[in-house]
Amino acid sequence: ARRTLPKCQNREGGSPTKMAASKGFSDEQIATLRPLILATLLCRRPASSRTQKLALQVVVVTVFAADADILVYYVFMCFQSFTALYLASQAKKQRKKDDATKPTSLREIKYGGNKKGIALLSERTFLNMLEQTPAILVSSWLAGLCVDADEAATLLYVYIGFRTLYPFVFKKGPPMLFLSTGPGYAIIGYNVVRVLGTVL
Repeated sequence: ARRTLPKCQNREGGSPTKMAASKGFSDEQIATLRPLILATLLCRRPASSRTQKLALQVVVVTVFAADADILVYYVFMCFQSFTALYLASQAKKQRKKDDATKPTSLREIKYGGNKKGIALLSERTFLNMLEQTPAILVSSWLAGLCVDADEAATLLYVYIGFRTLYPFVFKKGPPMLFLSTGPGYAIIGYNVVRVLGTVL
C-alpha cells in the first residue's frame, strides 16, 4: 500500500512537490499538500513540525525571489529621488550663474509636469515598476503556494531580469520598450492562469 502524505520524509532538499512525486505519491496525495501548506501559513500552531518544515521549504524559494524584486523596486525608487536632487542642485548652480532671482525648487523638479531627459527616465522607471509590483508579487506567491514554488520563483527572477532593462530601452520607446514590459505582463498572466487552472 502507498504511504500517506503525512509520512513523507523530505531529507534530500529540492521541491517538496517533486520529491513527493519521486517517492511514489499519487497526484491526489500531492494535491493535498497545497492546502496543508496554506493551513500551516495561516495557523499559529502547525499540526506538526514536519508539516512546518515542508511548508517552509516550499515557500523559501519564492521568498528569495520576492526579496530580489523588492530590492530592485527600491533601487529604482532611489534612482528617481537622487535624480531629482541632482537636477535641483544643477538648476540652483545655473540660476546663480545666470544671476536669476527665483531658484528652481526640488518640488518643481520632482513633481512638476514638464519632465524631460533623465528626470522623465527616472520617474517612468520607478513608476512602471510600482504599477506592476502588486500584480507580480501576488501572482507569484499564489502560484508558489498553489502550483509550483520552483517555477514561480524562476519566473519571478526572469521578470526581474527584464524589468532591469527598462531604463535602457525607455528612450527608444515602442517596440523596443516592450522588451522590458511585455515579458513581465506575460508572466503575470501565466501565473494567474496556472493558479485558476489548479484551484478550479
